[in-house]
Amino acid sequence: MRSIKFLVALFAAVLMTIPTFAQRGDKAHKGKRGPGMMQVLDLTAEQEAKAKSIAEAYRPKFDAIRDQETNREVAREKTKQLRAEQEAEFKKILTADQIAKLDAHKAEREASRKAFQEKVKNVDKEGMKGEMKTYKDKNIKPVLLEQRKKLEPQISAADQAEIKELRVAMKAAKKEIKAVKDKYKDTRTDAASGKRKGSAAHTQIKAVKDKYAEKYEAAQALAEKYDAQITALYSEIEGKRTQWESDMTDIKEDYFGEVIEEFGDDPRAEKWRNKKETAAKRKPNKDKVAFLLMDVNKKEKKGERRK
Repeated sequence: MRSIKFLVALFAAVLMTIPTFAQRGDKAHKGKRGPGMMQVLDLTAEQEAKAKSIAEAYRPKFDAIRDQETNREVAREKTKQLRAEQEAEFKKILTADQIAKLDAHKAEREASRKAFQEKVKNVDKEGMKGEMKTYKDKNIKPVLLEQRKKLEPQISAADQAEIKELRVAMKAAKKEIKAVKDKYKDTRTDAASGKRKGSAAHTQIKAVKDKYAEKYEAAQALAEKYDAQITALYSEIEGKRTQWESDMTDIKEDYFGEVIEEFGDDPRAEKWRNKKETAAKRKPNKDKVAFLLMDVNKKEKKGERRK
């Protein structure tokens, strides 16, 4: 399924440089978007071996930054510097003609990056979010609520009380995270330098998540406890869930159609998609947690408040 996250990953792929290519070979970079860098430079067997050696030497350094540096802005700057060092090492094994080709290829990628940014910037994301929310409220939530009501009699009184407390905590966490995002919504980029300013927002959001981590773990544990029942209830509406996914994808593609048409065929995103699927299997099932925390009496409570 092509989505906004897929396009973000594709954007990252557009920024890749030759030392990174050397780590994985040229096979992943052939296709509709033209030849890979290894083909462009026409490296000799000796140069390819040296390029691979350089990439292997720098891989642990990149991994160390990713694993040890918690500040995103600092990690980004360190990665940028390390990549510049790696490229300088790589250029030492190239001829003058190959260096010129490398610089030209990088300039082409930079132009592609800017074109991508401009396309995405012009997408009516708020309109898309509004349309998706309307679709969820009309088609998805009512069905899930009816399924959730079926689960209620199977939940013990003690667990129902805990779920009620967790529902309040998760609502508070969501509210706090939204407040942070709204605070930094228009300050993600420094107009003067062009650098991202998302580090403070990321740090504060992480702090909120850490604050409620114990509550979420408790909710996850309850979702696992009732996993068999939830899975059975999901299976009853499997056809509808498939239709929802298809309809939501259609909404996204209505807004991102031009971006997908121009950038969505890049085979370099395939590895990212595979990694995403693997990571999704390791992550706690957020859908089931959200399903468990649904308030089956919410409608009645609203009616009482109105009275």
